[in-house]
Amino acid sequence: MTKYTLTRTLPDGTEKAHRPLSTLREVEFAAAYVLMDNSRVPRGEARTFAHGLAGGPLGTMVRHEASGYAFRVDRA
Repeated sequence: MTKYTLTRTLPDGTEKAHRPLSTLREVEFAAAYVLMDNSRVPRGEARTFAHGLAGGPLGTMVRHEASGYAFRVDRA
């Protein structure tokens, strides 16, 4: 079974990797929660961004401009 890793780059440049996740849906939820919890991004905006991230090409760094976070999804 394919697993995915969610790597996020914080506004200060620190890179953190999330534990391996089983589905892209889990990746989507994890990214949304990071934005909502750590940056106070509104729920709708966080979910829309995370949905686009999970549906995009693997290995591409996607930046959320308002929060300063950047995310990348890779196969684990």
